[in-house]
Amino acid sequence: YYDAVGSSEATISMSRMAAILTQNGYPLGRNELFEWMGNHDFIIRSNNKNNKSHNCPTSKSMKMNLFKVKQVIIKRDGYDMIRHTPLVTGKGQLYFVNYFKNHYPEGYKNISAPKAV
Repeated sequence: YYDAVGSSEATISMSRMAAILTQNGYPLGRNELFEWMGNHDFIIRSNNKNNKSHNCPTSKSMKMNLFKVKQVIIKRDGYDMIRHTPLVTGKGQLYFVNYFKNHYPEGYKNISAPKAV
């Protein structure tokens, strides 16, 4: 299973990643996962949700091949808007499941703890 997922070209949404973590004992919703990833420098968080980089993977995450980004062009009122959607790679799926198991052996209650400095 791990070899198949880790080497897979398939990507999944953050909602699906949250569901996989929930199945592994870490009940997180999509928004909680986005917040956690932002607090741990896996994605870029911004107070301005119109910021082009909001919820995009950090360069570190991209170099680690944890994410791919899907770009969609949305036509609105005479202009084009580009929406970026982070998708978790097979390698990223394994990485995050193992990360949670290694860093939060006690389960969900410790996930909201502040980021280690």
